[in-house]
Amino acid sequence: MKRLFILPILLFFLAPCYGVPHDGLYLLVCFKEVNSIDNDHCVTLEGSQKAGFLHGLVEGISIAGDGRFFRLPAEWTQGESEAILRSYLNDHPDQLTEEGSVLVLESLKSAYPLKKTP
Repeated sequence: MKRLFILPILLFFLAPCYGVPHDGLYLLVCFKEVNSIDNDHCVTLEGSQKAGFLHGLVEGISIAGDGRFFRLPAEWTQGESEAILRSYLNDHPDQLTEEGSVLVLESLKSAYPLKKTP
């Protein structure tokens, strides 16, 4: 009986996580929210969620992909990866409909190529 009561509540809170395309266009919206937080503007809960999504996506792919797909410098910061992604999105508007995680990976691969060992 408890499970039947908890399920609708759980679905209510998880519903905003689905149905939103997390493509390059969505990442640009997330960057807009990050800018408003950085500039001390009034931030909504939804804006905070978008900024958190962007930070988490970039950091997760940066850490997981280091050494496999690209090589991060020793003095790497997450802010650098976000700046690289923003620049990549602006330089490749034709790819904005691609999945956001693919765009993060491609931007880091182009900025920090993995050097092949002989």
